Amino acid sequence: MYLFEEERLLNKKSRTYWELVLISGIVIILDQITKYIVRTNLQLRETWMPWEWLEPYARIIHWKNTGVAFGLFQGRGWLFTIIGLAVVVVIILLYRRTIDHKRFWRVALAFQLGGALGNLIDRINPQVGYVVDFIWIGNFPVFNIADIAIVCGAAILIIGMWITEDKTEESVAAQTAEPGLIPGEKEAEEAENAAGQKENTAEDGADDALPELPGHS
Repeated sequence: MYLFEEERLLNKKSRTYWELVLISGIVIILDQITKYIVRTNLQLRETWMPWEWLEPYARIIHWKNTGVAFGLFQGRGWLFTIIGLAVVVVIILLYRRTIDHKRFWRVALAFQLGGALGNLIDRINPQVGYVVDFIWIGNFPVFNIADIAIVCGAAILIIGMWITEDKTEESVAAQTAEPGLIPGEKEAEEAENAAGQKENTAEDGADDALPELPGHS
């Protein structure tokens, strides 16, 4: 029995780590392929958009980013390389602790790991040395696939925690209700009792209103 339980836990850990590798791996591959296409086809700050009508709103640009996501805090590439390495380590350590938690934790961390590694690869790549951003929408800061993955991971985490909190509140409310009554049944029972009391009161009043027959004392 003990061996069977240990094998089951081992298989569960194996599946969860494969999930991490799969999701983060897809993010990294898409991120690096798109960045390579941009680097090899566009000069720095050169823009491209096949549809002229869309160009004022969205375009592809080869943008050099030495800061963090969305072009913030420029000029500190070495510092953010160290921070990026630390973030990767922290995500992997956190992932180990989410094996027995809700699945959305693992999916969110996998997206964020893929995004962090995608931008870190750019920084440590001697042929690049900076993060390649290329998606430019309106006046919004330029970003890339790795940035999208990081934001998606954060969104999944927030939504998952919100849904879990709502379910927890519903469970607590159900446990504090009277035993044997499902939600809404207590209110229905009280309404039925009130209606019964009203009918009894009406019948008593009708009996009192009857006239006394002649010859009866």
